[in-house]
Amino acid sequence: MENGRFAANLIALINGRTPDSVPGWRTIDDADCRVWSNVVHAIVDFRWSGNCRDGYASGLGLLTVSYVLKGNQVTYIYSGPKKTGRITGIGTERWEGQHPEKGNRYHGAFVDGIRYGLGTYSSPGFGRLEGEFRAGKPNGSGNHYDSRGRLQLSGNFKAGCLKSGSKRVFVFTTKQACGF
Repeated sequence: MENGRFAANLIALINGRTPDSVPGWRTIDDADCRVWSNVVHAIVDFRWSGNCRDGYASGLGLLTVSYVLKGNQVTYIYSGPKKTGRITGIGTERWEGQHPEKGNRYHGAFVDGIRYGLGTYSSPGFGRLEGEFRAGKPNGSGNHYDSRGRLQLSGNFKAGCLKSGSKRVFVFTTKQACGF
């Protein structure tokens, strides 16, 4: 058992989760190829189409993770590079199925599976946000455009939140967390 995996599984069970519902390393198709997954729901299917090097997913490929969310199967899809099993580099992620973020897409930089650097997030009904991301959320300079491509708000995001006058935008967080 991988270092720390027993403790993580035990903590998951104490908290009412199955061991497959915690972030951690997943082995693909019974091969000796591991990928880090941040998905914290019971995983139904886990696939990587790229190469494996020294036991870890490496290089360009397509990762699909199907899991159950509130009784519905949803799918997370990532296309881009992996380095020693983790999403690192310029890639694209999106969600399908009965997911609250269905149709949403992020294209940009990742470091160790976290959105970090320049990127573009788009969502039906929201439009798109272009700018800097840190810790998985918009942080720093950014622009929000409506679904027709018109600039709605420009400024410095902090932890996914931006407020300018009466206009407010929040991405990968809640309006309560932003204090709106």
